[in-house]
Amino acid sequence: MSIPNSDELQLIGKYVVGLFRLKYFVVAGYVASNTFESIINVFLKWQNNSNIDYDNHMSLDEKIKAINLSLLNNRYELNINFGKLINLKKTRNDIVHGFIRDINPKAIRDIVEFIWEVVAKTTENKAERNIDLIDIKTAQYWVRDFETATDEKNVQRQLEDQKIAFNDFQDLYKMRNKFLELITFLDVRKRLGKYPNFTIDDISAVNTTSAYVWLAIVDRRGEPRRKINGPSISVLATPLDLRIYLDFGGLAFEHRKNYFQFLQMNELEFYGINTTDLHIFDIDWYSFISNRRLYKEYIKTPDFKIKANVSYDMVDNINTDAPLTWNRMLIGYIIDRSSTEDDKLTFNIIWNKICEIIKLYKVYQSSSGIEMPKQKIASIARITELQNVFNR
Repeated sequence: MSIPNSDELQLIGKYVVGLFRLKYFVVAGYVASNTFESIINVFLKWQNNSNIDYDNHMSLDEKIKAINLSLLNNRYELNINFGKLINLKKTRNDIVHGFIRDINPKAIRDIVEFIWEVVAKTTENKAERNIDLIDIKTAQYWVRDFETATDEKNVQRQLEDQKIAFNDFQDLYKMRNKFLELITFLDVRKRLGKYPNFTIDDISAVNTTSAYVWLAIVDRRGEPRRKINGPSISVLATPLDLRIYLDFGGLAFEHRKNYFQFLQMNELEFYGINTTDLHIFDIDWYSFISNRRLYKEYIKTPDFKIKANVSYDMVDNINTDAPLTWNRMLIGYIIDRSSTEDDKLTFNIIWNKICEIIKLYKVYQSSSGIEMPKQKIASIARITELQNVFNR
């Protein structure tokens, strides 16, 4: 864990507060939680505890206990107590290891305001102390300043090695941390800025019974619980593989039916989607793959349309509102763990594949006549009409 200097601390603090002021609460929460331990390391450095190994030998609890709060509060006119630090550490752990959307918004505000208090008192920062009174344009400048600075300093150093390695698959807690870095990579470099209608949803929680880690990119124009009620561009890791694919949430019944109609009317190469290593596969019980095939080969067989029809009927005949635990004929990239032994699965490779799946999502959305997830499913006639337009 690196220890920021005064200039870096001010830059990070303004970035966190800028994100929060612009209502990017999820990203602000993630960045704030990752910044919290850096702040604790700064406190220890100010105490001149040069004998402390900040990175390897001390837990976060041990670091907090090693802080001389009286010295720090007097020196920098702070008002921090151990109870507050323990509560903030709990919020940090909840964000890092759980669902950020399940966390009390006040707890996220508290950790952001803590960072802002430290930045305001320990640097030459003269900005507005009340986050809610900070001018929106000022917040936008702060976010842009951070992104510009990290670009200039090489984001690769900020995000460690910017790749998912073979050993990351051995521990889903470790993989979830990689996903947190991936979120920062996507946001800091403004890659998702190319697609203004998309935003990052929660990363799934991990415990000792977990079979996967799931990150969803969703259409921000949709209804609440978008990744459950509609389609998403999903990045999912199991101990065996990493998948980047178009997914459908457990309650996305009409979307599934529309998707099976879409598959019968469209060949993805026509829309410039790279199908070289694109797979089509089924999922049972949330993450277990079966019937995995190369898309470009399977679409040429008679079974393709037959299965799409059967899958449509399976969903159409469901008479329950309970979330589905399975999916059929999902399309995406499957990167086996064994192929990552050379450590070449970089965040850039993952991003390029995400772009292809975003392209697939947009083709599906346009061809099916769905402009917003709440609108009704289009009819076969509408799909056929649009397909004729694309073929002109």
